[in-house]
Amino acid sequence: MSALPEKTPVTMTSREIADLTGKEHKNVKRDIEKMLSDLQEDKLKFEHIYLDSMNREQIEFRLDRDLTETLLLGYSAVARLKVIRRLRELEGMVDGSNVTFIVPRSLPEALRLAADLADKVEEQKAVIGALEPKAEFHDAVTSAVNCQTVSEVAKILGSGQNRMFKYLREIGLLMDDNQPYQSALDAGYFKPVEGAYKDKRGEIHTYTRTLVTGKGFSYIQRRFRRAA
Repeated sequence: MSALPEKTPVTMTSREIADLTGKEHKNVKRDIEKMLSDLQEDKLKFEHIYLDSMNREQIEFRLDRDLTETLLLGYSAVARLKVIRRLRELEGMVDGSNVTFIVPRSLPEALRLAADLADKVEEQKAVIGALEPKAEFHDAVTSAVNCQTVSEVAKILGSGQNRMFKYLREIGLLMDDNQPYQSALDAGYFKPVEGAYKDKRGEIHTYTRTLVTGKGFSYIQRRFRRAA
């Protein structure tokens, strides 16, 4: 007797909670951070990276149903109802109740369906081909969960890139060539990620880029704000 498939847990992002409740995302994130602190939960476990409208990496939180409903205890009844209804919709999608399967009833219909699927595959290949140079590095970056570039950290903290590099050298995290000290790597503040790009002749070149981890961002943020 085969085991039943494990049910996928339903989660909701802080951005979606903000949209449903009419609150600013930064305020929802602040509420989540306070809730996780009260519950003695490590907030880094719930942080995820997303790309904003300017293709910059930003941080959001992803909560399960229990944490989402706990967060809503401090919100209005109208806001709670909107989020709870959305959670039920998501649960329905996970259960498969909202999934429609197309079953061909004849050979011509089956051939037409196969042709349509083939067309969609070719369209996707074309899109992937156009995005490939960018995707090669982006895939490597997204594999490093909760990581950001120094430039992105600088923007979030309201600093310029050069000023941030200078500050990280001053507090002993980066060497003169802006590479992290081994002690900073061992502490988990940075993560080297390999990237690749194609030149005009189609030749692939690889390079290494150092990213700031979620743990590193928290440490730098505390030090930077204290210094400011």
